[in-house]
Amino acid sequence: MLTPFKSLTALAVAGMLAGCATPPANVEGYRAVTEADGLAVLAAKAFEGVQPKRAVYADWLIREEYARYEKGGARAEVFYVTPRHENLQYVALNHRHDSTNVAELFNYLTSRPVQSPPGVCARNQLAEFWYRILTLPADGRQCMVFNSEWDLHPEDAVMRPDRVMFGYYCPPAGQSIDKTAASEIIDGLGVRGLNLRHTGATLAVGGLAPAGAQPELAALAKGEGAKGEWGAATFLFDMAAPYSPSRGKDWD
Repeated sequence: MLTPFKSLTALAVAGMLAGCATPPANVEGYRAVTEADGLAVLAAKAFEGVQPKRAVYADWLIREEYARYEKGGARAEVFYVTPRHENLQYVALNHRHDSTNVAELFNYLTSRPVQSPPGVCARNQLAEFWYRILTLPADGRQCMVFNSEWDLHPEDAVMRPDRVMFGYYCPPAGQSIDKTAASEIIDGLGVRGLNLRHTGATLAVGGLAPAGAQPELAALAKGEGAKGEWGAATFLFDMAAPYSPSRGKDWD
């Protein structure tokens, strides 16, 4: 007898095979995206004119996007994660981090001593964010980490989110981050297709270039070869959490 999770998974696979609309190679794996098709955006004066380096991973249940910004000594990294509901409706995200520990995900911040004050709540047009302004004494700079989750699943017994965004921003060394500067960064966070216009070819993962191993994209997001300066070593985050709305049971 199939367990509830296996039952849902089996139904999803059956639906995929029955539809045959998108070959598996076009869905599961890493793929490069043009700037127009990148969804996560950090619009700030510090990165005016910058096209970030991007990598996307997708499978039948989830889409995870990484964006890296760098200009004139300023730097930022952003992750945006959302389930894919084309084949399985009841999928939420297990996001176990908040502003107290989201810095632990980034190689740049975990490789340096960090002083962290209390978090601050701020809202932009997209969602409510929590952020903290960190001090990196050895580097003589400040950075801010931010974290948000929204569109909670009311059918899920533990009300997990459908969308998660987190990352950090550092101005050039020697520049501090006050409340005004932090607000500019939060206000500049967006998602194309939600609070920003999407002008690319498609919002559908299957419409992007076919996936594959593409180790250079995995290395980009993980920061491999970057000597601890970029990326998140624990990527992929594996947040997809199928659930049963009728049983209200958390299977993760």
